[in-house]
Amino acid sequence: MTPDELKNIRKGLGWTQMDMAMALDMSRKAVVEMEGGKAAIEHRTGLAVLYLAEHPEVLTERRALLQEFAQRVGIEQAMAAQGKTRGRIG
Repeated sequence: MTPDELKNIRKGLGWTQMDMAMALDMSRKAVVEMEGGKAAIEHRTGLAVLYLAEHPEVLTERRALLQEFAQRVGIEQAMAAQGKTRGRIG
């Protein structure tokens, strides 16, 4: 896959570089470098991008999982700040 193909697929999906990075589980910087031709696009990354082009719902699912995780972490941090732990009544 060429840098232009990567960029065209991303833009065709209406995704930002951050969206693509999230879907590929990599940094935004890595996407920027691949699109700019400064970093090689590995074969497996190209295959993942082609899969994402056919299944863009992956990003939506990933976002939902990350939001759920963030909510859980936030609740646990709030409980820890109050001196509470799981399974302990306060």
